[in-house]
Amino acid sequence: GNSPITCAVVVSNPWNFEGNHLNSKNINGGFSNWEKIVGKVYSLILTTGLKGYLKQFHQRKDLQQRKDVDLNKAFSSYTLSEFDSAITVPMWGYKDLGDYHKKASSIRYLKYVKVPILCINAEDDPLVPSLLWPNVMELENKYSIFVTSKGGGHIGWCQGINPLTGPSWADLLIFK
Repeated sequence: GNSPITCAVVVSNPWNFEGNHLNSKNINGGFSNWEKIVGKVYSLILTTGLKGYLKQFHQRKDLQQRKDVDLNKAFSSYTLSEFDSAITVPMWGYKDLGDYHKKASSIRYLKYVKVPILCINAEDDPLVPSLLWPNVMELENKYSIFVTSKGGGHIGWCQGINPLTGPSWADLLIFK
């Protein structure tokens, strides 16, 4: 086609924001206690980062003039859902948080990928449990290769004596 992209790699892709959100709320069987704890910590860390980013730009006149976003609510948020409800949902025209989660889930778009794509997920990822991975029907795309590992966590796959130095298993796989 006309795309300048010739191939792609996704690592620890959440795939299904809608399912992830519902399962974190203990619907559809829910996450394990470990996954819930890690998810809450991760949500707080990401939310803190987003608030820091927003702090850099919140004085912009175009942002101040928007009546649909709630900057005070965003700055007082502790979860991604709270932040997204205050900023992401209204800013990008979603009806509500559920509409955003559904439309932002990349699993819906996998069938349209027309370049080779390597998808890597770990079975022990506390943020992206395997029950939310693409199923066989969704993977029926001749361009996609789905690689899973028993371990690796969320974007981890550390190895060696000091896992913080050197390439991870995923790094080595991607660059081969």
